Amino acid sequence: MLLIALTLVTMAGTIAYAGDYVGRYVGRRRLTIFNLRPKYTAILILVLTGMAIALSTVGTLALLFPQSARVILQANEVRVELAQLQAEVEELRQLQQQLEADNAQRYNEVRQLTAAIENLQLTKDELQRNYDELQAGYETALQEVANAVSQLEQVKAQLEQSELTRQALQQAIDAQVLQVQDTEAERLRIEERLRVLNAAYSNLQRENLRLRRNERITAQVVDSNDPVVVRSRLAAILDSARQAVGEGTLGGVILAFQSELACPATEGDGTALLLCLTDAVAASLDQDLVTITSRWNAVAGDTVPALISLVPNEVLIPANEVLAQSTIPPGQLDRLAELVAAARSAAQSRGVLVLDGEPDPSVVRSLLAQRGATVAVVAARDIRRSGPLNLEFRLQRR
Repeated sequence: MLLIALTLVTMAGTIAYAGDYVGRYVGRRRLTIFNLRPKYTAILILVLTGMAIALSTVGTLALLFPQSARVILQANEVRVELAQLQAEVEELRQLQQQLEADNAQRYNEVRQLTAAIENLQLTKDELQRNYDELQAGYETALQEVANAVSQLEQVKAQLEQSELTRQALQQAIDAQVLQVQDTEAERLRIEERLRVLNAAYSNLQRENLRLRRNERITAQVVDSNDPVVVRSRLAAILDSARQAVGEGTLGGVILAFQSELACPATEGDGTALLLCLTDAVAASLDQDLVTITSRWNAVAGDTVPALISLVPNEVLIPANEVLAQSTIPPGQLDRLAELVAAARSAAQSRGVLVLDGEPDPSVVRSLLAQRGATVAVVAARDIRRSGPLNLEFRLQRR
C-alpha cells in the first residue's frame, strides 16, 4: 500500500513538473495554442496538466484496484448499496446479540441441568448406600432367623422326646390303674401322680429354654490387685455362674467359658483361662467388673459358650446428679413412682447394670400432701457401673 502511494505521488510530481516546464517554455517563447494569448495558453497548459494528473491517478487506481473505478463512477449506487449493507450488518449484529442472549440462557439452563444431574447422582449414591446397608441387615436377619429355626428344631426334637417319655409314663400309669381298679385310694394316688407328671411336662415345655442369647448370667466386682485374691475371686465368680445355670444338675446347662482377651477357652480344669484373667485383672489400676453372658440360646443339657468380659467399674453417675425431676401437684403421691422409674431408665441408659434401690419418700411425702412441689431424684453418692442405685428425693426451688 505504501508502494502504491509513493508511485502515485511520484507520477503526479513528474506530470506537474512536466506541465510547469511546458508552461514556462511557452511563456518565455510566447507561444500560443488555438490562437489564444500567451497568458491563456499557459493557463490551458496548467489545466491540462491537472487533468492529466487526475486521469493518471484514476487510471492507476483502476489498474491496481478495479473496484475503485466502480466506486468513483458509481458513487450513488455504491452509497445506496453501502447503506443496505450497513442495515444488514445492523440486523446481523442484533441477531448476533439475540443469539448470544439465547446462548447465555441456554448456558444457564445447561448449568442448572448439570447441577440437577449432580444432585440426582448424589441422591442415587446415597440411596445405593442405604440399599447396601439394608441388604446387609437383611442378610444378617436371615442368618439369625436360620439360627433361630435351627434352635427351634432342636427344641421341637427335645419336646418330641419328652412327649414320648410322657406317653411311656402314661402307658405305665394306665397299666397300674388296670391293676389297682379294686382300690379307690390307689386309683386316686395314680391320678394325682398323673396330674403331677402333666404339670411337670407343662413346666418342661414352658421352661425348656434355660438361657437366652446375650443373657447376663452374673456380674461381680473384683476390687483387688493381689494375684492370689484375684484368682480366688475369679474362681468364685465362675463357680457362681455354673450354679446359676444349674450345671451338673438335671435340667441345667454346661458353660464353656470364653474371653474377649487373648486368653484360651476353657480346657481341662480351666486353669489356663483363670491364670490369663488373673493377670489381666491384677494389672488393672482400678477395680474391674466381671460379667458373664450367654453367647446364644440354650436348653437343658446344652453346652453354651459363656463370654467373660472385663470392664472398668468406673463411676457413671456422680453424687448429687439429677436423674429425673418433675413438678408434682398436691396429693398426687403416685407420681413419685413414675419419677423413680424415669430415674432408673436414665441410669440404665448410662450403663448401670444393677438397678435395685428405692429412695425414701418420707422426706417429701408430708410436703406433697399439703401443696405441690418440684421433686428431683438424685444420686445419693457415686454410682458405679456395677450399681446399686443409691437414690434420694430432693425438693427443687422454683
